[in-house]
Amino acid sequence: MAQEPGKLLALDKAEMLVSSSREVPPADAHWEPVALPFFRTFPPDARVVWFRYPFELTEMPSAAPLLYSRRTGMYMFDLYINGRPLAMHANITVPGTYVVGFSWTVPLDRLHQGRNALHLRM
Repeated sequence: MAQEPGKLLALDKAEMLVSSSREVPPADAHWEPVALPFFRTFPPDARVVWFRYPFELTEMPSAAPLLYSRRTGMYMFDLYINGRPLAMHANITVPGTYVVGFSWTVPLDRLHQGRNALHLRM
């Protein structure tokens, strides 16, 4: 039997960084706050964009939470939680849409009490 997901955690703050890094960029990189949903045209040489969604857990959930965010305009992406890969080459494109939300169930062993971060590399 599949475990029921825990509480929905809405991620309402994001930061963006243009970087070709294959690893999650460090916290002290030049992250730029962005409003969600996010739309922007990037320069032709900007091949990779990272989004960071910081969030706090005041206590550990009892079941794997479902993280939700308004769309950032991505099609295919790599997803990391606290610097560890969670989904590689994921695709959430819905035909005929551009601004849709996305959600992901995160295993409890990837989270900790206090500050956490979801990263998207697209």
